[in-house]
Amino acid sequence: LQVLEKDSGWILVEYEGITGWVFESLTTEYTQSLSAKVVNGTDALGGARLRSGSTTDSEIIEILPNDTVLKILGDFGAWKKVQVVESGTIGYMFTSVVEQIESQEILPGGYIDSIEGPHMEDIQILTALGIVGGYSDGTFRFNDSVNRGEVSKFIFNAMKVKGVPGVAEIDTTFPDVEIEDKFRNTIGYLESIGIVNGFADGTYRSKQAITRGEMSKMIDNARKE
Repeated sequence: LQVLEKDSGWILVEYEGITGWVFESLTTEYTQSLSAKVVNGTDALGGARLRSGSTTDSEIIEILPNDTVLKILGDFGAWKKVQVVESGTIGYMFTSVVEQIESQEILPGGYIDSIEGPHMEDIQILTALGIVGGYSDGTFRFNDSVNRGEVSKFIFNAMKVKGVPGVAEIDTTFPDVEIEDKFRNTIGYLESIGIVNGFADGTYRSKQAITRGEMSKMIDNARKE
């Protein structure tokens, strides 16, 4: 279990994507040193295969391409339980394959780069809630600016966590948001309920860095939902 919050003898925990409250007295604190690995090899069948269980007849969930970043969640002898950092998919791989993969330390927050600084605790909390996440290479990139597309995803996720009714991905009508833009449908949802309105020329400019004023307006609009 991952502990998210403690309150008067109860703890809020997450287990395989499900959150809930349990008595603190029924739990024992457990600390595990996680590591991350980058796929750069194949198993005997010609691919780094992620399976649904720890047997050779388990369903193959996907064949992972090189440079896929994995978190190692558990050791089951000939098998290891892993999580794909980018997608969050959890499965099993042969230990012999995993051990051939270059190790990288997971730093506080679950990222392979440092988030140490005045906002580290905030990043850890928002990561645990699923509101923010890193890049496909396992980094958070603490000092990078964010663009208008990324912020649409943060607000969308926060509204889901808050339990706002009807939160769902919807295609956008902004003509400049490309079909392959991974934030297209979160932009569409925020557009559909008036949280974002775009610019006077009808564009949204998903890849443009967001200003503090623009972000404040979006957050205030979302707060009213």
